[in-house]
Amino acid sequence: MSAINFSAKNTILLFVITKFMKDRVVSMLVFLVLLFGITSFLDAQEDEPRFIRRLVWGPAEYVWRYEVEVNKLEGGSYRNFLKEFTTSTFIEISLPPGEFRFRIIPYDILGRPAEGTQWVNFVVRMPPPVITDTSASAGDSSAVKPEHIEIINFTELTEGMANRTEGDTAVILKDDHVSGEDQAEKNITRRGDAAKFNTLGISLGSSFVDPLMIASIHGTISPVRNLFFEFGFEYGFISTIKEVENYYCLYPFARIGSFIPFKGKGGIFICAGGGYISGNYTFQEGAMDLKFWAADFSAGINLFDLLNLSYTIKTDFNSVSNKVAIGYVFRFR
Repeated sequence: MSAINFSAKNTILLFVITKFMKDRVVSMLVFLVLLFGITSFLDAQEDEPRFIRRLVWGPAEYVWRYEVEVNKLEGGSYRNFLKEFTTSTFIEISLPPGEFRFRIIPYDILGRPAEGTQWVNFVVRMPPPVITDTSASAGDSSAVKPEHIEIINFTELTEGMANRTEGDTAVILKDDHVSGEDQAEKNITRRGDAAKFNTLGISLGSSFVDPLMIASIHGTISPVRNLFFEFGFEYGFISTIKEVENYYCLYPFARIGSFIPFKGKGGIFICAGGGYISGNYTFQEGAMDLKFWAADFSAGINLFDLLNLSYTIKTDFNSVSNKVAIGYVFRFR
């Protein structure tokens, strides 16, 4: 375990500290220490294997959507692990090894919940090892193979909302017709995908000075797990200076960053980069252009793979500004 282990809280705190540092040498040193700490943190983390499981249930009449509740057994008791709504009769989720249970709560077209099903227990296991036997007696193909399909019965889905269901089974679908080695490779790929941050989104924020409002469009590309590249464009408007008749500020930017996923959806991210600022102030007496290069550092949190909350520090190494933003993001999984 590395001696330097930064938490997300400490990461954001360091960014706030750099806001008040005007000495460019000190700021860059702090930033380099920050990057080293993040790298050490990622290297020190032990990867928890995760496996895709599909839960399937029979459809019911008069149902608009279903709520799926998944609990995990920890310390002798079940704890909330996941809650998700769907209009389908199945859900695919990423789970670590362990003992789980789930139930389905149906909602009618008015959004009223009916009585949920009974809890259904199931287990997520590590893939079996590949057994290689080169002896003459190995011709019977006795290697352990992955489990097939496990079918679990549960009680009637919607008592009171619908008098019957068209199916009364829940299915946990497991990969079939593959070797243990292929299964392990698939699960490693899925686990790695959870740490990739591929997104496209829009956001609205404020620097609390000029520009007072900042709209942006941005996207990220993640070639490998925990690493992403971000490209975007900001449009700033509204000046806090009373004498200004018209004002705008444009900022195309590029960044490189790290992403640490949560157990469910979302995660925390930190990135650094820069771009070129161009803008214009229009006064009654004339106009003034803005043109200069800038560097920025950003950190934030992604919630449920659809909402970004971020804090950004921007500097031309002579002055410092900041931005707080909230935005919608679509994450490609």
